[in-house]
Parts: sequence; structure tokens; C-alpha cells
Amino acid sequence: MIIPGSNYRNIGIGREKGEAVAEGQAASRLAAINCLAVLKSCLDSWDSLVQIVKITGYIQSEQDFHDQALVLNISPLS
Repeated sequence: MIIPGSNYRNIGIGREKGEAVAEGQAASRLAAINCLAVLKSCLDSWDSLVQIVKITGYIQSEQDFHDQALVLNISPLS
């Protein structure tokens, strides 16, 4: 789903060997920050948030790329 007013775009990262994981992690981090921003815009305060039940991520990649989990599993403090 694309949120109205968002700046969604397919950024086409990782086309060159060796850059896919690092650039993918940066894109995943940015996507997570954007999700939190949308969530915050719907809340009066963070205190009203009780629980996040599930977060699902999808990685579009070439058939010979097998590090999707590395791209998606980012630390919020890294």
C-alpha cells in the first residue's frame, strides 16, 4: 500500500555485486523510520501505543541473491 502524500519510489539498489546488502540495509532502515513516522502521525502520543503485533517485509531481488534476511534484519540502534 502506498500512503497518500508519500515519496514512495523503487530505488533499484544493489545492482552491482557487493553493494546489495549494505544499501539494502540502509533502505530497510529508512522504510522502518517512515513506518514509524506514519504510525506517530496517527497517535496522540507514543504512550497510547500498546503493542505492535507483526511487521512483514518483502525483498525484491535477483534469483542468485540469497541474503534477503541480512537486508531485512536491521538493528534499530545500528
